[in-house]
Amino acid sequence: MKECVSARLHPLSRFVLGHGITIASLMLGVWCLYARHMALGRPVTAVLYTCWEVYPLLTLMVLSLSVVGALLIDTYARTQK
Repeated sequence: MKECVSARLHPLSRFVLGHGITIASLMLGVWCLYARHMALGRPVTAVLYTCWEVYPLLTLMVLSLSVVGALLIDTYARTQK
C-alpha cells in the first residue's frame, strides 16, 4: 500500500501545512458568511465590502505561503541530515 505524502514530510512541515490549510478553510468560511450576508440584502458597510473584495486573495495567499513554507522546511531538513 502506498504511503501518504504527508507521512514523508518533516514534522514541522506537516504542522505548517496542516495549520495553513485549516486557517485558509476558516477564511473561506468567513467569506461565505459575507456572501450570505450580502445575498440577504442586509446593509453593507465600506469595511464589509472591502473584506468581500480582499478575502479571496488573502485566503489564496495564506494557502500558498503555507505550502511553500512547508516545502522549504522539508527541503532544508532533508539537506541537513
